[in-house]
Amino acid sequence: MTTKGIAAAHHPPLAEYAYGWCLHQLAPFLDKFFGVAGAMDHRMIDRDYDWHIRLPLVLLSMVFPNRLVLLVAHVVNIACWFDRMPAVWDYMCWCALLEATFVLAVLASRSSEEVTAKFLPAARAQLLVLYSSAAFWKLTTSWFDPHYSCATVLTAELLSGLERLVPPVAHLSGAMLAVA
Repeated sequence: MTTKGIAAAHHPPLAEYAYGWCLHQLAPFLDKFFGVAGAMDHRMIDRDYDWHIRLPLVLLSMVFPNRLVLLVAHVVNIACWFDRMPAVWDYMCWCALLEATFVLAVLASRSSEEVTAKFLPAARAQLLVLYSSAAFWKLTTSWFDPHYSCATVLTAELLSGLERLVPPVAHLSGAMLAVA
């Protein structure tokens, strides 16, 4: 393979996206493997295809972060998400939207450079719209009422993760749950 071929196979912006995507995909597998509780809303991994298809594709994407391997991994991820509908977390819908955007960018491109040129701006715009709309819908009167808001429970969950590092935080997370 020529130097030009190697550079085309390993496009740094695409590889960076691939590594971030792979780490996100690996988190629930690592939680399950090491017996760590992890976040309560990780993607479910209780089907055979999770271990026999999705996990190998994620690992393959990490080793070979090129557009074709990522394309297959993203298409499989979208199909697996669709299989679980409607019992999915909100963020999984966001992920599926971003993955579909990546698939469209790959299908409309002839090179890794073209993929990132099309996908990254679209993903930024998509995330801006998704987070802005989420912030808008969260800022209701019930958001500021600790008895109805998910903010207290989510803050308590975040604080509980710090308990081992900062023991006095244990009192704060307990207080947040008591308020809720």
